[in-house]
Amino acid sequence: MLKGLKALLGLAGREDATSDELAPSLPEAEAELAAALAAQADAEAAYRAALIKGNEAEEDQADAERQAIDKRIVRAKILIETLRECLAEAQERELEAERVERYEAARRQGDEAGDALRVLYPQFAGGIVELLRAVAEAEIAVKAANGDLPRGAAPLAGVENRVRNFPGFPDEVLSETHVERWVRIGQILPGNFDQGEVRPTEGNRGTLRVRGLPANEGYGVELRQFIQRELFPATFSGGTDSLALGVSLPGFMEGEPKLFEPIERPYQGGLHPAHVLEKIAGLRAVAPRGDPANPPQPTPIIQDGDQTGVAPAAAPLKRNTYGSFGGQSRDVPFGSRESFLIRLSGAPA
Repeated sequence: MLKGLKALLGLAGREDATSDELAPSLPEAEAELAAALAAQADAEAAYRAALIKGNEAEEDQADAERQAIDKRIVRAKILIETLRECLAEAQERELEAERVERYEAARRQGDEAGDALRVLYPQFAGGIVELLRAVAEAEIAVKAANGDLPRGAAPLAGVENRVRNFPGFPDEVLSETHVERWVRIGQILPGNFDQGEVRPTEGNRGTLRVRGLPANEGYGVELRQFIQRELFPATFSGGTDSLALGVSLPGFMEGEPKLFEPIERPYQGGLHPAHVLEKIAGLRAVAPRGDPANPPQPTPIIQDGDQTGVAPAAAPLKRNTYGSFGGQSRDVPFGSRESFLIRLSGAPA
């Protein structure tokens, strides 16, 4: 115990002790205090016995042992208090070190991002403007070529329409299964009633039970054949607005004119690519830096391993689809499966 006590005293005197070192020392110091308190009771009993005997030597020895144990108790209490203070200081010191580390990391990250923003934004924004200009010029060239096509040549698709719009696809049937279903007489499709509630009567006829009515009463139904098809539903082609109607590139510094701003949608007709070129020329005319004769060069596509030029995956497209025979419309995720019942010719089974 004495060796362990000295180690605890040495630990309490260290200014660089960590919380991991100090935390386990508290239970050891508390165990030392508990042992000293237990020994105090024994020493007190021995001292009282020596007093009764009247042996002066034994009295002095018992009293010395009692005083030593009292000192041991005081030392243990002071040690516990000191260790608690040291643990609190170590924890605060370590928390402060973590705060400093986070602060320095944030400062470095902020400096790096600021340097990148200062260098890359003008390059990227200029590259986007140059890209819009190239697309507009190509759209004009395509329109001109389509206005005077060579013999037998098909019209060229517009640049943005061809690249950004998605085509339509017909239904893709995955499986077909012949099934039999009860249908209310006079209806075309089975409906959503429980097929198990039908009570067959004769032939392909039956009665659909209705709660509250006698068992022999209900709706008349007949058994019919259907083809149940599981399919990817058709998708309809769709398009988006021109980028020039939505791209906004503010100037880099406060007070600088915009590098590009969305073109106002024409009241009638679509956006003409000449409007894009006019917008770019007008903004460059008031730009404080840069030479209109030497516009910024397009920014190359950033390469990431073998994923060069691959755009991140977009959320699934949605469209409205319609159930068989004019059912209600609903949104269906692009590429999801659907199951339909298609009535066969020769209705009854």
